[in-house]
Amino acid sequence: STTTATTATTSTSAGASATTTNAPSQSMFQSLSSRSDLSSLLRALSDAGHLEDIQGSGAKTLLAPNNAAFAKASNLISSLSAQQVTDLLTYHLIAGESLLAASVLIEGQSVTKTTVQGETVKISKVRGAIVINDGAATVLSTTVTSTGVVHVLDDVLVPPSMQSITTTSAATTTRSSSAAPSTTKRGGTEQSKDKGSGGSNNTVIIAAVAGAAAVAVAIAAYVYVRSRRRSASASFGKAGLTPTVYDNPLYDTESPA
Repeated sequence: STTTATTATTSTSAGASATTTNAPSQSMFQSLSSRSDLSSLLRALSDAGHLEDIQGSGAKTLLAPNNAAFAKASNLISSLSAQQVTDLLTYHLIAGESLLAASVLIEGQSVTKTTVQGETVKISKVRGAIVINDGAATVLSTTVTSTGVVHVLDDVLVPPSMQSITTTSAATTTRSSSAAPSTTKRGGTEQSKDKGSGGSNNTVIIAAVAGAAAVAVAIAAYVYVRSRRRSASASFGKAGLTPTVYDNPLYDTESPA
C-alpha cells in the first residue's frame, strides 16, 4: 500500500499561512532538501558537520531559519568561530520530541525547551502566532515529517550566552558604516571624500579669511583716523587755537607737521 501525504493550511493572526503535513512520507532531512527557502540552513549544517543531527530516526523539533533570516544574520555568523557556529546551529534543535506548537499551545501559553546546544528556548502562542524567545523570531510555517517537526523561522536565534557577541557585532557594523568615507566618481575614477574632515577644513578656512578681513578693516580705520586728526590739528594751529586731546589710542597728541 502507498501512504499519501496530506496537507492542511491554517492562518495566523498576522495573515501568514502555516502549512502542516499529516501522515508524512518524507524524513526531516528529505523535507529540508526539497525546500529552496531552507538551503542556507542545510548548507550551514553540512559545513559544520551536523547533518547527522537531522538525519537520525529519533523524534526531534527543528527551528529552521529561512534563507532571508540567514541573509540578515550574515555579518554575525561570519564573525563567529567554528565552535560558536556549532553552538548557534544546535541551539535551533530540540531532541527527543516532535513539538507541534500550534496544536499544543493555547493563546497566551508558553513552554520552555532545552536545545541540543544546552540552553533553553521559549516557545509561545501570541495572538494566534507562534513566537520564539519573546519575539526574537516568528514561526512562518510548520511541517510534520516522519522524523520530527520543522518550524520555519523568519530570524536566526542567538543563544543567551552569545548575546554579547551580537551586541559587539552590531556596534562594530554601525561604527564602520558611520566612519566610511563617501566616494564620488569623476571621469571613471573613484575619489574618496571624507565629509567630516572636509567640513572641519572649510570652517578653518572661513575663520582665517574672516580674521584677515577684520585686521585689514582695523588698520584702514586707524590710518584714516590718524590722518583726520593731523589735518584737524593743522587747522586749529593756523587759527591760533589749541586742539583738544582725546583720550583715545587712535588719536595722537603730536604736533602737526
